[in-house]
Amino acid sequence: MNIPLTIFLYCLSSNMNMQVRLNGNMETLGSRLKFARLKRQLTQADVSRRSGVGQGDISKLEGGLVSGSTKVVQLALAVDCDPYWLATGSGQPYGQAAAEDMEFAGRGGNVVGIPVRGASEFLEGGVDIDESDPSAEGVVLGSGVLGGYAVKVRGDRNAPALKDGQFLVVDTLNNVRPGDLGLFSLEDGTVLLRELLRETDDAYHVDSPAWGARQTLQKITVSNCELVVAVVSASRWKKLKA
Repeated sequence: MNIPLTIFLYCLSSNMNMQVRLNGNMETLGSRLKFARLKRQLTQADVSRRSGVGQGDISKLEGGLVSGSTKVVQLALAVDCDPYWLATGSGQPYGQAAAEDMEFAGRGGNVVGIPVRGASEFLEGGVDIDESDPSAEGVVLGSGVLGGYAVKVRGDRNAPALKDGQFLVVDTLNNVRPGDLGLFSLEDGTVLLRELLRETDDAYHVDSPAWGARQTLQKITVSNCELVVAVVSASRWKKLKA
């Protein structure tokens, strides 16, 4: 079948224009956002809905009318790319090898940056996250987690062995299994760092790594349970540009 020359040239031109759009200048936050958005075949409206950032703000960012955003992590999650790459242009858009300095291995994927929620002292296995901590302005690199967040450790703790400045990595996509550490959120707002010993139909049987006391948490009192997969060093934290 012969294809008319005009149609052939139109298709060739469209393809070249798409390649230019996908592989163009990556020096600005807006250009990287546009690259990642088009790579995922998303519209600006899609990104706005996923991130909570106004479509007009996204348009200004991609068009170069504004140069920065305080919602980089939300935008990165919306277009499924690494937040640190989106903010700075450094690293890889979609992942690199997990950090070699993990103190215990996780079951996550291979994504470069996850957001930091804040910091906690982890006193007696309790978790009270201070989201105003400056660490929340950055991401943890090479965590080995596809979806989740990190919490900065304040102060040294002997049990579990946590050092000031390290980051606890939480995987929100995988379930806690017997032998794993988990964050157990209770209906009264309390959050506990516990090792899951066994699970029954109506309860979690756990041990506190902080003071060695076994507990039974009735499932009716637990609103959420998140997997703790790793502890990484302070060197894995990078501040996001404003």
